[in-house]
Amino acid sequence: LKLRSVEHLPLELDGGAFGDLVHQVLEDFFHSSVAGAKEPEPIEKWLASRLKEESERRFGISPPPAVVVQIEQAQTRLKSFAPLHAQRMREGWVMQEAEFKVERQGSVELELDDERVMNLHGRIDRIDRHEADDRWAVWDYKTGDRSGNPRDIHLKSGNWVDWQLPLYGVLIEEKKGVSPEQVTFGYVLLPKNVGETAFLPADFKQEELESAVESAKELASRVMDGKIWPPEEGIAFDYDDFEAITQRSVVRRWDPDGVSKIGEVPNCEEPPSNLPRPKMPM
Repeated sequence: LKLRSVEHLPLELDGGAFGDLVHQVLEDFFHSSVAGAKEPEPIEKWLASRLKEESERRFGISPPPAVVVQIEQAQTRLKSFAPLHAQRMREGWVMQEAEFKVERQGSVELELDDERVMNLHGRIDRIDRHEADDRWAVWDYKTGDRSGNPRDIHLKSGNWVDWQLPLYGVLIEEKKGVSPEQVTFGYVLLPKNVGETAFLPADFKQEELESAVESAKELASRVMDGKIWPPEEGIAFDYDDFEAITQRSVVRRWDPDGVSKIGEVPNCEEPPSNLPRPKMPM
């Protein structure tokens, strides 16, 4: 149908737009003259200046009041980031890459058990190297108001529910020649509460990283085989621009025991009473 939502100059930034702004400043920071600074003051000054430039480029010199507040919030978060980055530089770490991209055309082929392959590509926010002992660190910037522990987000009750960081290990091994055993994976938290700003490692064990890759392979095989039914319950679709058309929030849940024969009334559960009202797309 080639449907798309209509976008206009935002009255305020959603989570994605706010994150994109901060990510752009941090990507440019990697190429700056102060990326290796060991004191926070020059880093803080550069980040504030670059944020101002990028904000004016995106939103003009007179953005809406809510956007002004959000830009100030971004500056506060970057200010709290500066001393932590400087500390890492003093510890001997060096930034090797920022927004390291593995494009679709150069994707890594992950061989599945049934001789099929999954093409793996993506973008890593930041790669550091400790030159004294050849240790590496792969970081993903998180600007959400509530950013959790990366280990808890990936592993729940011993089961993998998120594969982002372990699959970064596959990319860095293939493209940089670095074994995951040498790598620390984690998040750089830049949350609303700046007191929680941190470089937070996931502390995955090698056998856990290997099990994550095997789990991802199994998941890929299931998707390729079309084994995606029944649907998972309890997933909120608050990002659907076409909810008024798809009716995700009002359709009754699928009930395997309620599947009816032709001519029979299906036995479906009533939808919850607290579902949000659908929004009309522009």
